[in-house]
Amino acid sequence: MTTSTGKTLISTLAICLGLSAGQIAWADGGFTNDEPQVELVAVLAPTTNAPPGASGEAHLDIEGTNAMAEASLDLETTGLSNGTYAASVTLISDGSTVALGNFDITTPFEFFPEGTNTDESESHVELPLPPGLDPTNIASLSVSDLTGNVLLSGAFAPESQGDGIHGTEHLGLSVILNPTTNAPPGAVGEGHFDVEDTNGVMSATLDLEVSGLSNGTYTASVTLKSDGSTVVLGNFDVSNEVDNAQQEGDNVQFGDNGGLPLPSGLNPMDIGSLSISDLSGTVLLTGDFMASSPGDDGQFDAEVTVESGISHPSVTGLATVQALITHGKMKSKFSLTAQGLPAKSRFTVKVNGVAGGTVRSNPQGLVKLTKLPKGTNPLALKSVQLFDSQGHLAAKAKF
Repeated sequence: MTTSTGKTLISTLAICLGLSAGQIAWADGGFTNDEPQVELVAVLAPTTNAPPGASGEAHLDIEGTNAMAEASLDLETTGLSNGTYAASVTLISDGSTVALGNFDITTPFEFFPEGTNTDESESHVELPLPPGLDPTNIASLSVSDLTGNVLLSGAFAPESQGDGIHGTEHLGLSVILNPTTNAPPGAVGEGHFDVEDTNGVMSATLDLEVSGLSNGTYTASVTLKSDGSTVVLGNFDVSNEVDNAQQEGDNVQFGDNGGLPLPSGLNPMDIGSLSISDLSGTVLLTGDFMASSPGDDGQFDAEVTVESGISHPSVTGLATVQALITHGKMKSKFSLTAQGLPAKSRFTVKVNGVAGGTVRSNPQGLVKLTKLPKGTNPLALKSVQLFDSQGHLAAKAKF
């Protein structure tokens, strides 16, 4: 993890356990070597409860032999104050939360070479995972203070994938920013959002146009699809004069291509809505990228790799999504093909972690899906997973 200069607090939580071979159903009778078989990472993004600059990263490694399987969970946090914190995970199978235990961030000590202004504090603790917890069933991790306020959270994904995807995605949306009852008469706006994602490397721009607001300083904020939290993008001025190349009158751009920078750690694909507030926090204009209304246009195209789960390591495939919004009306297509699965077997399909039906493989071990569960918004699609009859992850596609 890259850290900035200044006082930085880092804690590392190492959770190690030993499981008998019968506790995890490995394919083909188990592992044949001692190298890690699954390496997962979760980038922990700060919530609105976290102190400024807080972030984190967790690594979940699962390895084993025919006789034993072992899992380790390493947690690194930055920017949290000294104190005691709680780590917990959510489960893929039912979304429940399991507490892992507490860890301390202690008094800083000099860690970096002389001449830097950075202090780091480390605290290590080893805790057994709760009895019966299958590490392959862990979906995400969160860090909370002792009052229960979640400060950092993130979902696990393959190490090579990090917090991104294996494939390409393009999202381009326009939304009308409608006035609230607090807005002056005639106030209106429009947001134009464009994101490109290639194998987890993103570029994003958000163009904002407003009219009818009085001269002054305003705040642009977004809400996240993943947890509904609010992230402040920054302030901008409404003025009759051109202030700089980034801002012309009532127009402002955030993101790449010379715009004002987006907040560090923000996943642009996770943006659900946009709002404009005055400096007292009163919302004046708002628009929802997820709820198409007359005047909204956009498109979403994705082509990502279908990856194998732990129980069926030879699975390969491809998943695609196409969604077109014209004047507020959406048309979409979806397909997922996975091969290398057991023949003539039934699998539970989960979309964004929620069971949406079952599918059966053909005699060649091929599964084809051509539609999402009824009511699924393609713009909110994050994952499609196949689970076998034993409840083990067989295949997955991340969007």
